[in-house]
Amino acid sequence: MKLLDALHVATAEALNCGVFLTNDRGIRVPEGIEIHHLSHSG
Repeated sequence: MKLLDALHVATAEALNCGVFLTNDRGIRVPEGIEIHHLSHSG
């Protein structure tokens, strides 16, 4: 995982976020955080 991705995920986990929004289809989040991928329109 890239450093900035890790920082975002760690921050979400530290703040007890329930949802993580991203365009990155390869990012993984810890159990307990629901991931939502933003759709690309083009």
